[in-house]
Amino acid sequence: MSENFSFLFHYLKKENITIDEREFTFQVQSHSDYPSLLAVSDTLSFFNINNLATRIENEDLEHLPDNFTALISDENKNPFLAFVERNQSDFRYTQDAKSVQISKGAFSERFQNIVLLAEKEENELKINNSKKVLIFGSILLGIVYFSSIFITGFSLLQLLIVLFASMGVYLSIEAISHEFGIKTKFSEAVCTITTSADCGEVINSKKSKYFEWISFSDFSIAFFGSQLLALLFFTISNQLESFYAITTLLLLSAVPITILSIYQQWFVVKKWCPICMTIIVLIYAELISLLVFNSFHLIVNLLVVNYFALSLIASYLLTVYIKQIIKKNFELEDNVTEGNRFKRKYSLFKMALLDSRTIESKDNTSNSIVLGNPEARLKITVVSSPFCGHCKNAHEIIDEILKRYNDKVSITIQFNYNPKFSDEKSLIVHQKLIRLFLEKGQDAFVKALHIWFEEKNIDKLDSPDTSVCSDLKIDELLHEQFQWNQENKLTFTPAIIINGYLFPKQYDRNDLIYFINDLEDDDEF
Repeated sequence: MSENFSFLFHYLKKENITIDEREFTFQVQSHSDYPSLLAVSDTLSFFNINNLATRIENEDLEHLPDNFTALISDENKNPFLAFVERNQSDFRYTQDAKSVQISKGAFSERFQNIVLLAEKEENELKINNSKKVLIFGSILLGIVYFSSIFITGFSLLQLLIVLFASMGVYLSIEAISHEFGIKTKFSEAVCTITTSADCGEVINSKKSKYFEWISFSDFSIAFFGSQLLALLFFTISNQLESFYAITTLLLLSAVPITILSIYQQWFVVKKWCPICMTIIVLIYAELISLLVFNSFHLIVNLLVVNYFALSLIASYLLTVYIKQIIKKNFELEDNVTEGNRFKRKYSLFKMALLDSRTIESKDNTSNSIVLGNPEARLKITVVSSPFCGHCKNAHEIIDEILKRYNDKVSITIQFNYNPKFSDEKSLIVHQKLIRLFLEKGQDAFVKALHIWFEEKNIDKLDSPDTSVCSDLKIDELLHEQFQWNQENKLTFTPAIIINGYLFPKQYDRNDLIYFINDLEDDDEF
């Protein structure tokens, strides 16, 4: 199966389903069955996207929606997943960045009878806080920069240089992204505009490096970045004429590099890089703008040269530093992915679980706090306390499991309340939580527990009618739970027991959610 998930992202976009593409790629690569269709389906489920991977016969193709993902084969019978669009009696999909449109009969011959369908959730995904901060910070930075540039007066030439340099920085970032194999929507659209276009092949070619330590993308981002920085310095110091003079000289010196780049694309790599060619166009556009809107005067001195050199060196060093950070992050991400893929193999988890301590099942469960499906085969017990710091995370995991697998699990909550070492506040909190469960059910209990862990405010907990369930009955239940914990030597919270086995110490509690399906299907448990 192809490890490029652009087909899936294209399909999800058509279905108006929003997903973090990079996070999806990271999670699917961490799946123990990667790169299988099961890994894709499970990862979509992890993102709370309803999906179905199933086998259908050719005669049922007409019952599929107009957009779907299917396993098809090429002319050499090699299978691959593709996003398929049906247009009346024809089918269209993309193969090797080329759009292929074939008849229903021809599609039936290539169709491998496997489809993947996804359904849009009612609730929309919101932009996370870090993205909001980044967007807000970028807008604020732009406002401050432009106000500083034009504080002494508006100039069309200044505006053109800012626009050309900003576009150059953006395109340079796109080029550097290709060096790391990161493809954006912009680059995928631009770099496949013709059959002879291939940004990745040109940018990653060793011939595109003019020295061992600098490439065309490094040169361009340092070049345009230094322009933006130097323009700010020279505007504030009222030396724009010197800025224009040095910029003109640098642009003229960049002309041989642009010619060399064109020669390498045309004759050496024999592929075009639309991003690189656009950067070259921006260099010539800047040069023409300076020659048209400014009379060239060689007004430079050592201090001015030092300013510009400082901007250029700072931009280059910052580029190199950021690239090193990105490279290390990718290496770390690869290591984490490999580790997660190994760690999430169910056979290994099962071995660790069976090797852990066994816990006797509880005899009397009539008054237990049971969440989910009481009749489910998979029984999970959580020994917890409202006053335990780590229990908040454990209950967040339980909440997520209930959201996804409510019918597949039976989760029993065991409070570890010791009356000898607890004050009145602890007793009241326990009583309120248990009374909420007994009188209003699991939804009210889960909500109240969430509120408590977030705010730790006893007044925020509902106070149901005490006449329905007496404090004596609740105290008996708390005593029964505590005795069971003591008999099984469960003195620390939180503790998680899965079908009579203590959750293995080798695993993080957050890993539990990845094994729910396997645990539920395992007859040995």
